[in-house]
Amino acid sequence: MLGTLVFLLVVSVMGRGSTGDELALSEFEAAVEQGRVVDAVINDGDQTVTGSLADGSEYRTTYPTEYADDLTASLRKAGVPTEVDAQKPNPLVGTLVTVIL
Repeated sequence: MLGTLVFLLVVSVMGRGSTGDELALSEFEAAVEQGRVVDAVINDGDQTVTGSLADGSEYRTTYPTEYADDLTASLRKAGVPTEVDAQKPNPLVGTLVTVIL
C-alpha cells in the first residue's frame, strides 16, 4: 500500500520539474517592466511563472494566489505573450486512486 502511494505521488508530480533560474517576484516584476521577459507561462496549480528572458536564459518565479490578477495585468500591459497552464491532475492518478480505494 505504501509503495502504491509513493508511486502515485511520483506520477502526479512528473512533468512539473523546475526549469530556469529562480527569480524573486520583485526581480521578475523589474524584468517585465524593463522589457526583458520574452514570454510567460502561468502555472496556476503551483503558483509559478516560467518562461524566457531576452538574453536567452529561462526563469521561474513564484507568486501568492491573491496576486494572480495583478500579475496577469502587468504581463498584458508589457505585451508579454502569456499562456496559462491550469495544471489539471493526471487522470492516471485519479483512476489508480479509485481502483485502490
